[in-house]
Parts: sequence; structure tokens; C-alpha cells
Amino acid sequence: MNTTCIHNRCRRGGFSMTEMVVTIGVATVAMVGGVQIMSLANRQCRAVECRRVASLEAGNIMEQLMARPWEELTPGQESFGTLSDVCQRLLPDASLDIDVSAETTDAAARRITVRIDWQVQGTHRSNPVRLVAWRYPNQETLP
Repeated sequence: MNTTCIHNRCRRGGFSMTEMVVTIGVATVAMVGGVQIMSLANRQCRAVECRRVASLEAGNIMEQLMARPWEELTPGQESFGTLSDVCQRLLPDASLDIDVSAETTDAAARRITVRIDWQVQGTHRSNPVRLVAWRYPNQETLP
């Protein structure tokens, strides 16, 4: 048996109850901090994924609008498109706003704005993803 005797008292090696309580306290604080950091990282990953999906959706809608004939892009028209099923599923309460307006400086140009926003944290709306392009009539003559 490995014991040391100091002043006629024998002590065994090991941890005292105070050391154990302090160790458990430090470990608990470290675990709580780690869980909070993982939770924050998870929320940030979700926010980045939502913004990525919204950006891709805005790009796809803008591409469809730019492919339309010039005559169909009239200012004030309401029905230009809707969000895809994937976008509606991944972005809670997503809304799409498409605006086609005549450009004030160049009468031949039309300004097309695609704006997507969605619900985050219950009642707050996200910062919208907005994509703007200008469309000019085709100058080519067909044979």
C-alpha cells in the first residue's frame, strides 16, 4: 500500500471533494459554452444556406425574364412569375417582388428588379436579396 505519513497522519493519494466539485464546475461551463457556439454556428449556416437559395432563385427568375420577348416586359404588369417549390419549402414565408419600370434616362431601356425576402426568427423579415438588370429592345432585323 502506497501511503505517506506526515505528522503521524496517513494520507492516501487522490482527489479531494473540493477538487472534484471545481473540476465538474469548469467542465460544465466549458460544455455550455461549446453548445452555445455550436448553436450559433448552426444558425449562421442556416442563414447562409437561405441566402444562397434566394440568390440562385433570383438569378433563375432574372434569366427567365431576360429571355422573354421585349413586348412582354411592360411596366406595371403584375404576373411575371412565382417562386419555385424548393425555394418556398426552404425559405419560410418567402415573398417575390418583380418590378419592371421604364428607365427615366433612356426611353428604350427597361429596368427589371427581382426582390426575394423571407421570415427569420418568428416575426422578423430577412434582408432581401435584390437583383437588378436593364433590358433593351433587340436591334437585329430578321430576314
